[in-house]
Amino acid sequence: MLVVKRRCQPVNLAILTALNKRMELHHDEKQYLLNLEKGFEGETQFDRLVEQLTCEGLVLNDLLLTINGTTCQIDSLIVTANTLYLYEIKNFEGNFQYKSNQLYTFSGKEINNPLTQLNRTATLMRQLIKQLGTDLELEAAVLFINPSFMLYEAAVDKPYIFPAQLQAHFVKMNRDSLPLSKKHQFLADKLIKLHHKEGVFPHQLPSYAYDNLKKGLTCIHCGSFDLSLTQRKCRCKSCGHVAPIETAFCAQVEECRLLFPELRITKILMHDWCGGALPIRKIAPLLSTNYEKCGDKRGRYYK
Repeated sequence: MLVVKRRCQPVNLAILTALNKRMELHHDEKQYLLNLEKGFEGETQFDRLVEQLTCEGLVLNDLLLTINGTTCQIDSLIVTANTLYLYEIKNFEGNFQYKSNQLYTFSGKEINNPLTQLNRTATLMRQLIKQLGTDLELEAAVLFINPSFMLYEAAVDKPYIFPAQLQAHFVKMNRDSLPLSKKHQFLADKLIKLHHKEGVFPHQLPSYAYDNLKKGLTCIHCGSFDLSLTQRKCRCKSCGHVAPIETAFCAQVEECRLLFPELRITKILMHDWCGGALPIRKIAPLLSTNYEKCGDKRGRYYK
């Protein structure tokens, strides 16, 4: 199984994770962050299972496509010899009930049925593969990845794959495997070209400003500001993680660029962003080593 488009952390998740360290998020913002974390965790868990498959196939993750004027997102698509497998991955936990074509928690809270999204995406995808001239069959399913998930009274004719069914599903895929041809690679290449880069959804993010965020060098593992620094390494007093100073510093640069893409990365800016934890004389060579210099000495910045 060849992964031709890897999964990346969603931009909104990366931004919220960074903000959660440096400002106080409201309850609904923290809940949104938790939902994004759980969703991404479920998708990466699925990816690890797919990597164990031995059949021939091409895997495309996180496709964002516009088909006949309508945009849709595909969690995972696997191209095999005769079939395109389209997955909507859900990391729901606990007990749910299927009733009147809807999902409910046992406390009575209504949950959006992921089949609605799946059916919409599958319809658009069938239109696209027809336009691309492929005769592959599309098989779409909602895949529940969390082993603690249980859905009671689910209709057996619905395209759900439950945790206990995952192994059998992948065994069948391996068993039915046939060699791929150039037409399969052509399809995968075309889908990648049609993919839109994921954008940021500002209405789902809190407002923030540089001056209002907490400054400091943070642990790349847990995000704590409580670090012990030596000449070459930093150790987190909270989780015990040890990282090279260079690795920790570059993570701060990327975080600053993520939150403030309009700012030029300079040694003065990074000295301030790291809360003075690193002296400017140490920051300058770190920037020179890891980033491209731009401008003259007086107005130098890095990208």
